[in-house]
Amino acid sequence: MPGSRPLSIDGYLETQPPAQRERLETLRRHIQKIVPEAEETISYSMPAFRYKKRVMVFFAGWSSHVGIYPVPQNSPQLIAELEPWRDGKGTLRFPLDTPLPFDLISRVVMGLKSQIDEKAQATKTATAKA
Repeated sequence: MPGSRPLSIDGYLETQPPAQRERLETLRRHIQKIVPEAEETISYSMPAFRYKKRVMVFFAGWSSHVGIYPVPQNSPQLIAELEPWRDGKGTLRFPLDTPLPFDLISRVVMGLKSQIDEKAQATKTATAKA
C-alpha cells in the first residue's frame, strides 16, 4: 500500500530495490550475529535493533547507499576511523558500489551496545545509592 509505514523489517525490505534489499539483508544478518540478544523493531519507519529496551542501531536503504545510525560516541579512535563514511554527526553512509566494511560495522554495533551497557550500569549504580 503506497504511503504506508512498514510494521516489520521484512515489510521494510519488501519496499526496497534489489540492490539495497540485498545489502540491508546482509547488514541485518550481520547485526543479528554480533548481538544475538537484540530484538528487531521498526522505529521512525526504519529497521532497527533494540537492546535492553533501547534502540541500539538503525539502518536504512537509499538510492546510492545504505545508512547506519547513530555513530558511537565512546571511542575517539573509532570516530576517527569512521570519517570516510560520515555524513553529518550521527550518520554512516556505505555506497552501493563498494564492499561493506564488516569489521568496522561490527565495531560500530559493539560500540553502540557498550554505550547502552554503560548507561544501564550508571542507572543501576545511581539507583543503588538512592
